[in-house]
Amino acid sequence: MKKIYLVCIASLLLAIACGESAAERAKREQAIADSIKTELLKADSLKKEQAKADSLKKMQTTYDSLTKVANNLFLNYSIEKENQYLNDAQETFEKALSYSLNEEMEGQVSLKLAQIEKIKSEQEKLKNEKEKKEKILSVERINPQNFLRLYDIKGTSEVRLTHSDRRTITGEVCNKSEYTTYSGIKCNAYFYNKNGTLIKVSDFTIEKNISPGECVRFKNLVYEPTLFASWDVRIVGVNYARN
Repeated sequence: MKKIYLVCIASLLLAIACGESAAERAKREQAIADSIKTELLKADSLKKEQAKADSLKKMQTTYDSLTKVANNLFLNYSIEKENQYLNDAQETFEKALSYSLNEEMEGQVSLKLAQIEKIKSEQEKLKNEKEKKEKILSVERINPQNFLRLYDIKGTSEVRLTHSDRRTITGEVCNKSEYTTYSGIKCNAYFYNKNGTLIKVSDFTIEKNISPGECVRFKNLVYEPTLFASWDVRIVGVNYARN
């Protein structure tokens, strides 16, 4: 640019020395002004191109830095539990997306974001399933008798030398729960007279582990009153319940 100014000044001085007319001088001066303007426009254009290149370089650097951080966060998440790593990775990838310079860069980040959304959906599903299971487990543990059923109950009496009668009760107990294993099933045998009045309660325990969906046979002895007209057996609780 300095060289152009010097050439223009030299040309102008030469024209004055050669006795150019005013019109010729004006024409030459306009040509010089046009030349200076053109060079200024070129310089401005180069400056803008350089600024654009610097901006693109900065965006590329920022994009690379953000995606590196996001990928490191993504590698530390756990599918079994919701944690901050996955949330931070998603947020960082979203920031990186705004610095994408082309479709390829945008596609790479969008793919990661789609993977994160899928993982979050799976986590939400696992969370809901866990909460549902916990609710069912709570009910199964609090009210085990609602999930245990007695079938094919039979009883035969035998007279002992002590003149007290004992009754052998046999049957089957089934576990209708979804998740809970019961053990030590507490039962009561109720004996009634001919008027339907309860006259005796004898308890016994089925000392077996019964898994969800399982049925087991049992055989227990209980003391019965000397005279009774009817009897039945009910489950009243358990010693232990676990999932």
